[in-house]
Amino acid sequence: MSLISFTKDPEITCAKCAAVSWRRKGMKEVSLDEARTMIRRVLGYGHESVIEHACFTFFIEDISRSLTHQLVRHRIASYTQQSMRYVDLTKSESYFIKPESVAGQEELAGLFDDVMTHCKTVYDTLRKKGIPLEDARFVLPIATQTKIAGHDECTRTQTFFCHAMLPPSTMGD
Repeated sequence: MSLISFTKDPEITCAKCAAVSWRRKGMKEVSLDEARTMIRRVLGYGHESVIEHACFTFFIEDISRSLTHQLVRHRIASYTQQSMRYVDLTKSESYFIKPESVAGQEELAGLFDDVMTHCKTVYDTLRKKGIPLEDARFVLPIATQTKIAGHDECTRTQTFFCHAMLPPSTMGD
């Protein structure tokens, strides 16, 4: 994961925006220490919206479509994902992600590799026979490797990662 861009001086930006709610005059400059004090005070009142003024744009690669489906499903950010309709995977050598629970078991890892190789072979054959990318992609597994870029503000990311740490039995479908 790499950080592409972010709000410059996020704590100061958030504090200056928070002060809008109680100041009659325009924004004033604040130091980092003042900003941190203001943010702690406002968050203590339960007003988390002030930290939404800090935004981050990130890029993640070499992850499974399974993971990106979870990110997009929860809609915690704005996303642009590598399209299987436009990116031809016939030239990809490493194209799937193996779960750790499978990789640690030799027999199951071999079975998994066989299935992934078969899916890739079928995909490559379909493409060589002129089947369009948007149709050939139907044989690719959810373990297919992908890339995604996202743009988000702090509170949604914080909420997502808090929920992501919960045991699956508490999350529902």
